[in-house]
Amino acid sequence: MKRLPVSAKVIGRRKTALATLKIVPGLEQVRINGQLAETVLAGHHDRLSMTRRPFRISTHINFDAKAKTCGGGLLGQARSIQLSLSRAFTIRRPETRCIFREYQFLTRDPRKKERRKYGLKKARKSPQFSKRSYKIFMSQATDKILESLKTLTLIEAADLVSKIEDTFGVDTSRVAGRVSVSSQAGGLSDDAPRREKTTFDVVLELVADDKRIAALKVIRSLTDLGLKEAKDFCSSLPKAVKEGVSKEEADTVKKELERVGGQVSIKLLIKVLLKYFYLKLN
Repeated sequence: MKRLPVSAKVIGRRKTALATLKIVPGLEQVRINGQLAETVLAGHHDRLSMTRRPFRISTHINFDAKAKTCGGGLLGQARSIQLSLSRAFTIRRPETRCIFREYQFLTRDPRKKERRKYGLKKARKSPQFSKRSYKIFMSQATDKILESLKTLTLIEAADLVSKIEDTFGVDTSRVAGRVSVSSQAGGLSDDAPRREKTTFDVVLELVADDKRIAALKVIRSLTDLGLKEAKDFCSSLPKAVKEGVSKEEADTVKKELERVGGQVSIKLLIKVLLKYFYLKLN
């Protein structure tokens, strides 16, 4: 095989980067587009070392490399220079080819980044399914509504029920246990026996220290708790003494607890209200 002339050009490629290189007599300097590699690749020691590796395993110590690069980034250009420089050295001295092959300096890496496709975020990544994101948004909205309903007082809840009746034109006291959407009228239909769904929670807010023993006796009579459970109940106030009871029973429990020095609040539970919100959000 004929040796490559000193001024002959060799091409190296990597991804979209291309390097056209020729070796000339010199002192092992690598120039990239007319500038020293140390200047072009300043701060990128790994890329700079790629352009120096072929000199370390060859005996060409009296040559410089002049490269013209285009396309790609610094990493792709550095690897294309390494490939073209290794090819130039092996063409001048074919006996060193096995050495360069052993270090994989002559291996052409044709891998490229796959282009982005129309309608996708990347080459293969598709956008999130629309209904999934809608359901996530809806679940967050319903959670906020539930949290706000927990803080309603009796007066605020009653006012909210009246506004719902005025807005949607329905009577909440007549709505049954299971609510479904009518296919003909687009409204709400009753599928179970009519019964009132408005119930109350009796919450014990605070008990005076000098009235704690009397409050314990009342709590035990109302809840059938043991002595230890009743003490734990009073130590973690506020807490619901009765849940889901009628208005008459809630008033009775409230009077008994207030008689022994307890501060009591009654909160309205509106199961029908939650069904309305669910139907409107879905």
